[in-house]
Amino acid sequence: MDKIDFQITDNLCEEALIELASTNDIDAWLLKYKDLFESISIKPEGLPSIANQHYHGVKYFYIGEMHRMYKKRRI
Repeated sequence: MDKIDFQITDNLCEEALIELASTNDIDAWLLKYKDLFESISIKPEGLPSIANQHYHGVKYFYIGEMHRMYKKRRI
């Protein structure tokens, strides 16, 4: 991914978080954003998934927050 991809993904994550705040159907939200969650996740073998939210020294807040909230709601 390049800088523009990170910016677009960060915007998508922000929209997903806004939707999460207004939904009562967590299962539908999880299903809808599963692919987004997978695309922002780094999964080292034997370790928990972490958010791929850094690009050339820039931290993309909404990517990290989406990853955190998705994992929290999935349990």
